[in-house]
Order: sequence, then structure tokens, then C-alpha cells
Amino acid sequence: MSTKAIETKCPGCGAMVRLGAGQKQAFCNYCGSPVTVEDTREFVTRNIDETDLKRAETEQLIRLKELEMQERRERKAEGRKKAMGIASVPLVVVLLIAFAIGAAEPSGSPLSDSAYTAGSVCFLILAWGWLFILMGNDKK
Repeated sequence: MSTKAIETKCPGCGAMVRLGAGQKQAFCNYCGSPVTVEDTREFVTRNIDETDLKRAETEQLIRLKELEMQERRERKAEGRKKAMGIASVPLVVVLLIAFAIGAAEPSGSPLSDSAYTAGSVCFLILAWGWLFILMGNDKK
């Protein structure tokens, strides 16, 4: 004995929904949308607030943009650290040579004073650069 079944399209995804004989309501197996049938005509029940759906989509897009911007800031900071690390090598070499010359020369000589000045300038540049990077002073 065969039973009569009604097939109708799901309003949510377009998949075919099968209702058994005498069955007035079913749920789509793919998207879960409820489908109600009366007198072989389709009646669709949708309880989706379009405003809430749009709000959720917008919030998701905003969050994705925030994550993208955060990733960009982190890459910039890494680039600055790498650049400062590379720039630090010659500055440290100059600083060490300057202090070595300053220590080797007699105190008060023009070369000694110039060497100490050059070493101090290198030290200040290094300190300022690393403090800037370590403090995370990056503009958004």
C-alpha cells in the first residue's frame, strides 16, 4: 500500500521537502526552515528578524576588519624591530670604537673628547630607538 506524499520547495534553500500523507508541517533537512502545507498549497513560516541578521553580518565584517588592522599593526611593529636590530649593529660598533679611542687617548685631548661625544650620540640613538620600539608607539 502506498502513501501519498507532498513535495514542496524549501523557502530557505530551495531543496525539496517531503511531507507524508496528512502531515501539515515539516522542517528542511538542509537548512532547518519550517514548511507548512494546507490544502496542497505552500505556506512558509519564517521567524527571522532581518534587522538582527543584518546587524550580525555587519558586526562580523567589523570584527574581521579589526583583526585585519591588528595583524597589519603587528607586521609593522615586527618590521620596525627588525630594522632597529639591523641598524643597531653599526651603531654599537661605532660606540665601542669611539669609547676605545676615547679611553686610549689622553684625557682632555680633542680626539678623546670627540670620541666620547660620538659614542654618547650613538648610545642616545640606540636608547631612543629601542625605547620607541619597546614602548609600542605605533600609530593606527
